[in-house]
Amino acid sequence: MKIEKIDGFGEFEIHSNYLVGRVDEGVDANETFVDVLTHCVQKHFSGRPIGYVSNRKYSYSTCPVTMKYLVEVSNVRAIAVVTYTKQQESIFSVERMLLSDVPIESFGSLDKAVKWVKKELQADLELIVDE
Repeated sequence: MKIEKIDGFGEFEIHSNYLVGRVDEGVDANETFVDVLTHCVQKHFSGRPIGYVSNRKYSYSTCPVTMKYLVEVSNVRAIAVVTYTKQQESIFSVERMLLSDVPIESFGSLDKAVKWVKKELQADLELIVDE
């Protein structure tokens, strides 16, 4: 595992086929954020199918439209969101409706979120190994 710290945005754990993002308190996850995150994904995963775990430990502004863009340009095949508050769960329900073309689930723990992402990616990884 590698850790990529991006000043002004947060910290991202880079694993073999997924990343765990912990965005800093108060960040506006806008188009600039997605551009920076997309660069990070391309740098570490080179277009391979990946999963994204959003560990929402801190409060920050997110826009489902920009997350949809991230999915489109970064080969994200599954998104797990770790929520800690009722407000985060409410926001997630809106995101789920707008990100209907990718598997997306909410979890109460990071462990469960990572296990789910690995399971969701299994089919994609088997296809890559078989090619």
